[in-house]
Amino acid sequence: MGVLRTLPLTPPHGKFPSNFGVAESLSNRGGFISKSSQFRVLAKTEKGEKGDKEEPKKTKQSLFSSVTEALDFSQTRSAEDALLIEDAREATKSGEKMSREQYGALRRKIGGTYKDFFKSYVDVDGQYVEEGWVDKTCKVCKKDTGGASSIGVCYGMVANNLPPPREVIDMYTSNQIGRMRLYDPNLEAFEALRNTGIEVLVGVRNEDLQQLANSYSAAQNWVATYITPYSHQIQFRYIAVGNEVIPGDSAQYVLPAMKNLLNALGNRGIKVSTSIATSVLGVSYPPSAGAFSQDTMQYMVPIARYLNSIGAPLLANVYPYFAYIGDTIDISLPYALFVSGKVVTDGRLSYDNLFDSMVDALHAALEKAGAPQVRVVVSETGWPSHGNGKVTTPANAQIYNSNLISHVLSSRGTPRRPGNSTETYLFSMFNENMKPGAAVEQHWGLFHPNKWPVYPISFL
Repeated sequence: MGVLRTLPLTPPHGKFPSNFGVAESLSNRGGFISKSSQFRVLAKTEKGEKGDKEEPKKTKQSLFSSVTEALDFSQTRSAEDALLIEDAREATKSGEKMSREQYGALRRKIGGTYKDFFKSYVDVDGQYVEEGWVDKTCKVCKKDTGGASSIGVCYGMVANNLPPPREVIDMYTSNQIGRMRLYDPNLEAFEALRNTGIEVLVGVRNEDLQQLANSYSAAQNWVATYITPYSHQIQFRYIAVGNEVIPGDSAQYVLPAMKNLLNALGNRGIKVSTSIATSVLGVSYPPSAGAFSQDTMQYMVPIARYLNSIGAPLLANVYPYFAYIGDTIDISLPYALFVSGKVVTDGRLSYDNLFDSMVDALHAALEKAGAPQVRVVVSETGWPSHGNGKVTTPANAQIYNSNLISHVLSSRGTPRRPGNSTETYLFSMFNENMKPGAAVEQHWGLFHPNKWPVYPISFL
C-alpha cells in the first residue's frame, strides 16, 4: 500500500443523511448501515422457473444433502477430496455438521476443481451442468447456506505481535471469509490453509521480479517450490506478480515475469496478473475519461493487452480514503463512504459512490488500451480507524467497510460494468504495528492482534 492512490475525482459535496454516524464533527449521529443478508443458493430447475406451488422449506443440512447427492465424484480435485465429500454426504444425511475439511472439499467441488470459484448460487442450467459438476436433477431454490463470503481480506504480516497463521486461518473460517490475499508465499500460512476451501491470491515479492523475468528456470523453481506442493489442497485463485511497482525501476520486469510464471504453471488454471495503484492513471475524472498516464502507458498497455489475451483480470488497490483526503474540497466524505444520497452523472452513467467511480476509471483506461474484456479485481481497499483525526474513526471505518461489503455482495457491479460483482479484498485483517509511514498506516485492520474486532463487521 503506497501513498499516492489516485488523482482527484471531483464529485460534489452533499448533505450527510441524518441517520448515519460518520464523524464526530457531523451532527445527528445514529445507527450503522445494516449488514447484507446471508448468501442464497439458487439451483434452477430444468424449466428455469419456479412453479406456482411454494416448495417446502429445507434445512441447511438437507440443502447440502441435495447438493452432495448431485455431485459426480469422478471429477474431484483429488482422491482425498472424493473421500471428504463422500463423508460429508453421509454426515448430512444423518443430520451431523460437516467438518471444516469436508466443507472445503465440497466448496472446491461445486466451484470447479481448478478454474472457477464458489459462487453465491448454483446455476444448474448453466456452466455447472455443462462442465459436469452438478446434476441438473438437483432442485434447490433460494435456500440459506452457511457458506463462506465471496469477500476477501488481505492478510498482512508487517507486525511483531500477530497470532500464528493457524489461528489466523481459523479466524477466516469462523468469520466465514472465503478469500485471502497473501503478499508473499508464506509457507506457514500455506500449511494452515490446506483443505480449508479458502481461495488465495498470493503475491510475488517485488524483489524477485527481475530474476523471474530474466529466467524461465527461476519461474519453474518458484512454481515448484510454492505452488506444486500445495495446489491439490489450496485453491490458488491469482498470482499477483508485483505490488504497486508501476511506474518504477521494477516495472520493466512485470510482464516478462508474468509470462514466465504462466508458462511454468501449465494447465493449473491459476490466473497471473499484477497489482497496481490507481496512480497509474493520468486522468481519472470523469470516469469515462480514465486513461493511463504517459509514464505508465509503456508498461500498462502491453500488460492490459496480455491480460485480455489470457482472460485474466487487472488487480488494483482502490482507496477512496486517499482520494478524499487528497481533495476534501471537491469530494465529500459521504460520497466516499457510500452514503451520499446524491448522484454524479457521467454522460448516461450515474455514480452514487466514489469506489465505483474509481473502478470505472480503470475500466475506461483498459478499454482505451485495447483491453475491453479485462475486468478489475480490487486487490486492496479499506478505511483506517485511527491516525487522521475525525476522518479516521472506528465509526467511519465500519461504515465504509460494511457498505462496501453490501455493495459487492449485491452483485450490482459498477455503472460501466453493471450486473457483475466487483471482486474485492479488504485491507486488512489486522492492525500492523510495524508498517512504516503516517500513523494511519498502522490502523487499517478489521481486528486487533489479540483477535478482538476493531468494530463489529459481518462478511455475509
